[in-house]
Amino acid sequence: MEANTTITYSYLNQEFSNGTLNYTFLRPKMNVYVTASNRVSSVTQSIVVDVFFKPNNINFTVASMPGNTTSPLLFYLEFMSSAKLPMKTVNITIDYSHGSNAFETRYLNDTIVLPLINSYSHIFDMQGLFMVSACLRNHLGDYNQSIEIAVWDSLIPLKFIVVNGSGKYITNTTASFEFTGVPNFGFKYTINYGDGTMTSNTTDSIMYVNYGLTTFNHVYSTAGVYTLRWTAYNGHSPYNRTGRITILVQNRVPTDGYTLAPDNKKYPWLNLQTISIPVNITLNSSVHLPTNATCVFDPDDGNTSVHRLVYDSHFFNHNHMYRDEGIFNASFNCSNEVSWYIYEYSIEVVKYNASFLSVIFEHPCSLKCVR
Repeated sequence: MEANTTITYSYLNQEFSNGTLNYTFLRPKMNVYVTASNRVSSVTQSIVVDVFFKPNNINFTVASMPGNTTSPLLFYLEFMSSAKLPMKTVNITIDYSHGSNAFETRYLNDTIVLPLINSYSHIFDMQGLFMVSACLRNHLGDYNQSIEIAVWDSLIPLKFIVVNGSGKYITNTTASFEFTGVPNFGFKYTINYGDGTMTSNTTDSIMYVNYGLTTFNHVYSTAGVYTLRWTAYNGHSPYNRTGRITILVQNRVPTDGYTLAPDNKKYPWLNLQTISIPVNITLNSSVHLPTNATCVFDPDDGNTSVHRLVYDSHFFNHNHMYRDEGIFNASFNCSNEVSWYIYEYSIEVVKYNASFLSVIFEHPCSLKCVR
């Protein structure tokens, strides 16, 4: 054995074993003396033993879940009170499986007060599930711990609204809808318009794309009341959203394809008498009847208007008793919940005069004849 030589060995768990020789080191640093001798001489060698533990009793946690794509997620690495010290120089790596890892070096001697907590924050700027790992390494070995975390943007503020109008539409016109309160990233959605048609995107890929949703357009071709139902969801079920919108679709009050009567027509009026005049609208056969339309008739003769006349026929008629002569600008003001239109008339009522009269003698006879 040569004197004054340095020999370095590392032993796990503070235990030395070599053949039949076993020894447990109890202190962080110990001096070991080895003496070799025979009958004529002896040599003693001193060995300094550096005693410490590999990383142990560590807890890796996340503050809250799920995270979102705009706020940092906080992680805690705790050296618990049960941890065995010293661990000496410990290199720490936090692998987020996304973006840049975090690195740190801590020196943990036997005077460190436990528990000891390190914190780390990271922004996951995309949605999904991530395996985040903490790796601690010193000269004796490694310690690894992983947790799966979820990152989903909240859908709680999400709404699906009518863009044009208030949910009441004329048949064969475009109804427009859109999502509001949309998060940074996409989500799965289904829209059932209530008339047998649907639109949806339920592919997984939509949840990992940063984009803005467009307006959803739909044409209702038949009058009626429809219930639009929608759902939206991502990977976190408490964020699932559903809603419904009542849609009213009506045929509009016709603005063309009709004939009015009377139209600039004179009506004779007997002195001291009255005349009942039929005022009507005749729709062409190709024109759709308005849905749930009513009309207000204004005779323009000083009398009260007539309300709630039901407009439900291709031949719509109302009789009015005119008691005076003159020119009357009568009208029908017709409407439903999606449209209105005014049909206007010019009605002239005049007294009889000689030009209106004719006498027809069918059977001439004497004044004394009896028929």
